[in-house]
Amino acid sequence: MHHAYLDQMSLLESPIHRLDPRAKIISLVAFILFVVLTPVQRIEKFPIYFILLLALITASRLPFGYLFRRSLLVIPFVLLIAMFIPFIREGETIFAFRLAGWEVTISDEGAWVCANIFVKAYLAMLAMLTLSSTTRFPDLLRGLEKLGVPGLIIMLLSFLYRYIFVLIDQVMRMKQAAASRNMAARPRAGRLRVATGMIGTHFIRTYEKSERIYQAMASRGFDGEVRSLTHLAFGRRDLAFSMASVALCAANCIWAWGGR
Repeated sequence: MHHAYLDQMSLLESPIHRLDPRAKIISLVAFILFVVLTPVQRIEKFPIYFILLLALITASRLPFGYLFRRSLLVIPFVLLIAMFIPFIREGETIFAFRLAGWEVTISDEGAWVCANIFVKAYLAMLAMLTLSSTTRFPDLLRGLEKLGVPGLIIMLLSFLYRYIFVLIDQVMRMKQAAASRNMAARPRAGRLRVATGMIGTHFIRTYEKSERIYQAMASRGFDGEVRSLTHLAFGRRDLAFSMASVALCAANCIWAWGGR
């Protein structure tokens, strides 16, 4: 089975795709940092961050619909964290109603915190999607390594990327085998028992596969260093992109704080 949905857009050709991964990583970190530091009460400054991202996406020739659909995946998780804050955060009441004999109130402070979490999380998610969609994952790992990220983290991410497709294929084969045995027609208790067995079998197979992979690496003299044929070159264009990105985000953040 073929899974190309993680890297399909990183194979496109654009000026952003050709940048050194380190330049894009530095810009991403600066973007997220200044987004987090920007006070949410200065709501008029956040469209500027969106405009910067849209300009980058346009230069990358990425489909807006593709990024938008994938960015929606983060919304349920953010809402799960933020949706209760307006009800429990103290502050001036802006809305109140009764529910099953209980008076429920929404505070202005809680609403601002909820908006703070949602807007900043979505911006960060969209920025990370842009980075992953314009950089091949091996090159991204190489850039992180050059920036001083510990080798153990690089190796774990590399294994995650390499074998996640294998694990997905294994799960899909198990589901296909269960469907061919008409598992959907069984009682609910029977389906639950089969699903539990599938999870246990998948865990055992994954553990055994990891042992075989380790033995194969040890037999080939693996010393803990991940070697690559990719040679990165941080040129003037990469430096200019990094400096411009950091300067624009920093200026917007400082402008937000200065206008408080």
